[in-house]
Amino acid sequence: MRLRLLALTLAFVAGTLMVSMPQAGAAAGDFNVYTTDPGDPAAFAWWHPYGEHWGVCDDEKDSKRAIAQLKDVTAGVQYGLVDDTGYDNTCARANVNFNIPDGHRIALRVCLRDGALGPFSACSAWKYGYA
Repeated sequence: MRLRLLALTLAFVAGTLMVSMPQAGAAAGDFNVYTTDPGDPAAFAWWHPYGEHWGVCDDEKDSKRAIAQLKDVTAGVQYGLVDDTGYDNTCARANVNFNIPDGHRIALRVCLRDGALGPFSACSAWKYGYA
């Protein structure tokens, strides 16, 4: 009887923990994403959920632009931000409130691009979080 009660208790606790765990791949709070080019990443992007601040930074002299894409997955809206000033230690920032409602799921990725119309390359995986 004791073993059965212990087994039921453990199953309940394990089930409770599984329900309360955050979704895989979802970040809580601030996070960064990095391009997948060989060596040091040539660009990165960041997300700050408080005020919906985000940005992208070209971090290497390679004649490519850094492109960040931000999706409000819940609302089905996508934004883009480009650092096309070259590697000069400045970054493109969107320090404005996009009014993404709290709790909306967002996704962010960063890519490199040759010129204004070139193909994307070395894109990071989409990273998910919440506004």
